Amino acid sequence: MFLVCSTKALIQDLRGNGWDKLFANVVSFCENYGIDIPDLNDCHSPTRFGRSCIEENQVTIEHYFRV
Repeated sequence: MFLVCSTKALIQDLRGNGWDKLFANVVSFCENYGIDIPDLNDCHSPTRFGRSCIEENQVTIEHYFRV
């Protein structure tokens, strides 16, 4: 249980304080290896049968990965 609690605390801290640094590292990695970076303002749709981006309660790709 200790490992679960400490991992949860680390993830919550990363979500609250480390997102920008993590994202900068990911962008740098992608640029170095020629990997396309998606537009994080686009809608995230987990399945092709999910909600349309036109519907309310849109979830962006950034929100999906941050949360």
